[in-house]
Amino acid sequence: MYESSQNGSKSATATNGNQASAAFRGVPEDERAFTLSDLAQVALKRLWVIFLVVNVAVGGALGASLWQTPTYEVSAKVIVGQEQGAGQDTNLAGSVEGLQALTQTMIIAINTRPVAEEAIRRLELETSPDELLDNLTVEQIEASQFIQLGYTDTDPERATQIVNTVGQVSSERISATSAAASNIEATVMERAITPVTPVSPDPLRNGVLAAVLGLMLGIGLALLMEHLDHSWRSPEEVEQISGVPTFATIPEFSEFSLAMRKKYASMTDPQDKIDAAPPPVRRWRDDATRDLVAVHDPSGAASEAYKMLRTNLFYALIDSPPKIIVLTSANFGEGKSTTTANLGVTLAQADKKVLILDCDLRRPRLHSMFGVDNTRGLVDILAGGDRIEEVWREPIPRLKLICAGSPPPNPAELLSSRRLAEFLAEMRRRFDYILVDTPQVGVPDSAVLAAHGDGVLLVLDSQRTREGPLRQAMRALRGVGANVLGTVMNNFDGSRGGTPRMATSTRGAKAR
Repeated sequence: MYESSQNGSKSATATNGNQASAAFRGVPEDERAFTLSDLAQVALKRLWVIFLVVNVAVGGALGASLWQTPTYEVSAKVIVGQEQGAGQDTNLAGSVEGLQALTQTMIIAINTRPVAEEAIRRLELETSPDELLDNLTVEQIEASQFIQLGYTDTDPERATQIVNTVGQVSSERISATSAAASNIEATVMERAITPVTPVSPDPLRNGVLAAVLGLMLGIGLALLMEHLDHSWRSPEEVEQISGVPTFATIPEFSEFSLAMRKKYASMTDPQDKIDAAPPPVRRWRDDATRDLVAVHDPSGAASEAYKMLRTNLFYALIDSPPKIIVLTSANFGEGKSTTTANLGVTLAQADKKVLILDCDLRRPRLHSMFGVDNTRGLVDILAGGDRIEEVWREPIPRLKLICAGSPPPNPAELLSSRRLAEFLAEMRRRFDYILVDTPQVGVPDSAVLAAHGDGVLLVLDSQRTREGPLRQAMRALRGVGANVLGTVMNNFDGSRGGTPRMATSTRGAKAR
């Protein structure tokens, strides 16, 4: 009779739980679309990185521009033509194409060592012909008989003198060596003028290019940092991966709340301070109970977050509320025991009869959190036949705690026994809520216990739990037919995203 009733209850709960999950499955489990909106959010979040990279790039470019020696460029124009009055048979004046073709030969003649050596001799320069030719450019102006001479140098006056002298020497040598019949001559039509502004460096151009490059590098670095950052930005991001609602985001609570700080500061007796101080200050005396903030710091942010978890649990599935709730996590050390203890306290504070079961028989922790011994517990009930009333403890009113007890050699087999099912059936009749603390997903115990529960809360560490383990945990839980009610995000940095909204009763959507 009981098994039929229990299966019916679990079936109804699972139906509602599936409805609750459906509202949050926006994309397939293994796909995450990265939109322009996501890119904008990453850029805004990592704006300091982009700003820093752009400033370093622009500063480096401007610094290099100021450090670099300015370079000046000058130019002169030489025209190639034929002296008037030459014989008709060798006269090229009527053949523009012929003179343009001849101009290419003149370019080769100008760009030679003899011209460079003569220019160096006339100007008495201390440089080599090869160095001069390296800085000299000689090219034909397209579709014309003009040759443009260019020269770059760090001294604008020297550059002007060199290019004008090369033009003069070239003109003289070409005119002197041309055949008498053709009378080809090269004339300097436009002499170079000493420049005032250097062609390089150009600080403005370099700064703009550096800003564009820095922006690209900054965005790339921001995306890389975001890829390497495995912490979760918001509950919605977890919901997208898990497909179930986030019931609460629990902030880190290693500090006093404001009210506790004021109360603590008003005490004058040092011993009173030690005795009254909550665990974060008294950790050298009682480090194991520091996470029970719902008792020690009831007005703190973390306690309020646990109350929000309690409220979401009340209203998430009104038609068929779960009584046996299994709490597990994707990895070890993500705060499932802390969540179990504080949720139990807040439920008891709401006048609910609560039973907490420490079913983590391999690494029990709840007894130390509540400051009780672990000599007798669930193992003694299941294997030793001890009476329940002799084993449980009542650390606070309306909250019963059954510790794990001595570690058994076969925890998975013990938790799979019929005796556990009978025990849970009896506890279901006596309590409003039964919170079951289990090992992390992957340990066989958690799969066994998840099948016994009406619903599962998956606890994750917002700073440590990665996407892959979260996906694997959800697949494992669904693989054993567990009804995953939602997730709880521990160690959440509120400055990175929003907080969960209250869950509604039947559809599982979240009320604003």
